[in-house]
Amino acid sequence: MPLHVSEVVSELIHHPIRRLVRQWNWKSALLSPIARSALVFATNATAGSANAANALMIEALYRTVIAGFCGTIVEAFRSVDPYWAGQLTVLIAVPLVSDSVDVFIHWSLGTPQIGWTAAVSLCWTVVSTAFNYFAMRRGSLIVGDNRRSLFEDLLALPALFVGFVVLALRHIRILLSGRNAATS
Repeated sequence: MPLHVSEVVSELIHHPIRRLVRQWNWKSALLSPIARSALVFATNATAGSANAANALMIEALYRTVIAGFCGTIVEAFRSVDPYWAGQLTVLIAVPLVSDSVDVFIHWSLGTPQIGWTAAVSLCWTVVSTAFNYFAMRRGSLIVGDNRRSLFEDLLALPALFVGFVVLALRHIRILLSGRNAATS
């Protein structure tokens, strides 16, 4: 059943234990730190392998926890209609919260390339949140009602990646053609 953004926000605020804790998205918690930790390691490699490994561990531990909550939030908004309203909400809320905390944690624990780490993390958060919303709208990577097994989700990922890229390219083409039409 399609929901409005305000209904989902209200549900998350009024029932945080049920919505954020009991429905914690373990699939996001499992998958997110893998790519993120590798990116953070690469970003900090110029500071030496020990510093890069430390940054990787910080990211892996922190993201395992926060990614579950972020996945839960994205999953909660997957039934919002229209599509763009749910996506815009998660594309603002998830990076704002998770990457603000991420910067603070890395800064307080002395990650050497904090500026680059924050920039790479924010870019990855925006893209991965958009992809997760796309995938969850199609029934993958969810842990609530109508969930599939992790194995089924992993099998669906290649087709989802292709669909996501095609949709993104289509939107870019529309934006560019609109801009060119306005300037000609």
